[in-house]
Parts: sequence; structure tokens; C-alpha cells
Amino acid sequence: MFARDFCKKWDIASYHCRERFASKKNEVALYTFINSQGQAWDWVVKKYCQPQSSNKEAEILTVLYTAGLTVPKLIAAADNYLVLEYIKGQNLLTWCEEQEKKTQGQTITQEVVTVLEQLAAWFVNCYRILDDFYGYSIALNDVNLRNFIAAERIYGLDFEDCR
Repeated sequence: MFARDFCKKWDIASYHCRERFASKKNEVALYTFINSQGQAWDWVVKKYCQPQSSNKEAEILTVLYTAGLTVPKLIAAADNYLVLEYIKGQNLLTWCEEQEKKTQGQTITQEVVTVLEQLAAWFVNCYRILDDFYGYSIALNDVNLRNFIAAERIYGLDFEDCR
């Protein structure tokens, strides 16, 4: 499944799928890769139904990551898949639903306010970085709370639909 040059670069001896994630268009899964020395990495593999989307997403991820925005680091790119850093955390939709249950919809906690402020700042920075790099505005086009991870900071995911 994985390109020979990727396996050679990382000295991959074996790999296995640990978990599959919900995705409308693609196959997304968490894999553990193990090299010949026994070193292991947990990386997300995103396999595209439309392979041309992987190039666009790889470029945008690289631009955003290089500029310091919290997005997964691109580990490797191939014709129809990307290998990405695994960000431990919870998707923002699930996190928001849990916060709502905790307070029974009665009170907005400081934690919720802080996370929403971080999300707003993430959007401002994302659009500024993309505008500075490309010289024109780019729309994300797939803004969904499931495309954000709540960890120590907010991480954005899924840039294949940017226009």
C-alpha cells in the first residue's frame, strides 16, 4: 500500500491499522509504523478517492505548518494518500457536545469561551497565512467542527476542498 521510497526513508519493517476514522469522501485511519530497529510511530494515513486532492492538501498543509499554524505535520505524500502526524485529542464537535452535557446547556464555562476564542484566532491566522502566501483569498469550503481537534491547542484538519 505504501510507496517504496516512503518505506525506505523511514526503514519501515511493518505497519498495522489501529483505528479507522469517519470520513465522508476518503479513507482515514491511524496506523502504527515500526522500523527495523523497533522504533514505532503513530501516523494518520488519508487515502483519497480523488487522488488530485492529495497534492492540493499537501501543499496547503505545508504552507500552514511552516507558518506556525496548528495543523498536522506532513510526514509523506504520494499520488493518492498523505501520511500525517497524529494529533491526540478529541474532535471539536464531540468536545462541544460533552461540554453542553456537563452544563446541561445552562452556563458557558470559561473553558468553552477559551476554546472558542482559540478557534476564532485559528481561523484569522489561517486565512491571513493563505492570503499572504497565495496573494488572494482562499476559502476552506468544508468548515465542520469534526475537522478540528481539541488538544492543548486547536488543530485544523482537512484542506482538500480549499478554493
